[in-house]
Amino acid sequence: MSAVKLSAQILLRHVNDPEQVAAACTRIQNGMNRLDAMIRDLLDANQVKAGGSIPMQFEACRLDEVAETVLNDLSLVGEVKFRFLNENGPIDGFWDESGLRRVLENLIGNAVKYGKHDSPITVRLSDFGETIGISVHNQGASISALDISKLFTAFQRTPSAIAGGQKG
Repeated sequence: MSAVKLSAQILLRHVNDPEQVAAACTRIQNGMNRLDAMIRDLLDANQVKAGGSIPMQFEACRLDEVAETVLNDLSLVGEVKFRFLNENGPIDGFWDESGLRRVLENLIGNAVKYGKHDSPITVRLSDFGETIGISVHNQGASISALDISKLFTAFQRTPSAIAGGQKG
């Protein structure tokens, strides 16, 4: 929402500058897409908590293209630098593209939030034949083994995350 608000302010100040207007509109669209994804994540979490399941739509798509699109969208928002490593070329498969996008946005968002702000975030895709690897790496502090066991507990944060001052 911050990117959307800032972009709207830029629009108001640069109404006669087509480049500024186009860039601000793109940031607004991307910000609203991320907000929509966050709302869907909350609804999905509540659905699972209530004993339901998350619907998935599997279709042919390229994982490398999904990752590149997510990185391009996120690179418009801030000054974070990304490195995309894909040694295998096109990675075709049948996946829930929307779900993959949301997972990548979440992992990369956490890497941005908790990583060193002056170092790039590396996203790597690896094709091992029967399995695909996706890794997101930042130069932030490591998560302790004890804290790793708590990562997916609802409404829990690690002591280092709390100390870092970032909102969860």
